[in-house]
Amino acid sequence: MGAGLTGNARRNRAEATRTQRHGLPTFGVAARREAFQTSPQPSQRPSAESVEQWKRNWTGITLAAGFFRIEDEKNADFKNSFDQALRSYARDADPVRPNPYPRECWPSAEDFRAILHGAGRHAEESGGRLLARVPDPVLRLFAEIEFAAGAGGLTHIGSITREQLWSS
Repeated sequence: MGAGLTGNARRNRAEATRTQRHGLPTFGVAARREAFQTSPQPSQRPSAESVEQWKRNWTGITLAAGFFRIEDEKNADFKNSFDQALRSYARDADPVRPNPYPRECWPSAEDFRAILHGAGRHAEESGGRLLARVPDPVLRLFAEIEFAAGAGGLTHIGSITREQLWSS
């Protein structure tokens, strides 16, 4: 086997054999060397200023309707996120077609909990005023628990939400 092959052909065949083990390709020495030499160099650490900017841009409240930056919400007394939560509550508490699931599973319950958790973490002084804006006493209790968790530095619990789908 291999008789009659020149030196270069023998080396090429040996390299091909080494790159096929157990029917799977592996990298030969030359390929590994090339990959190592052309691999990207580690990037520099981001500056403290860019990290702070990133935190300002991406610290916020996520509701079903989207993302609300915490700085924007604090400056607007949580108006946009509360408007969304109140619209969600209107759907859940609709007298004609109310959400049939327990209140702890309502999308509006999750919205109020998320808002108050964010307020507890980032705007603790606004808690009482925001809690008074939650229209349902049961949902207010859930939101109060999340507010306390946020103020204490605990993570948002989250929940499973359920709503009745509208049929035509």
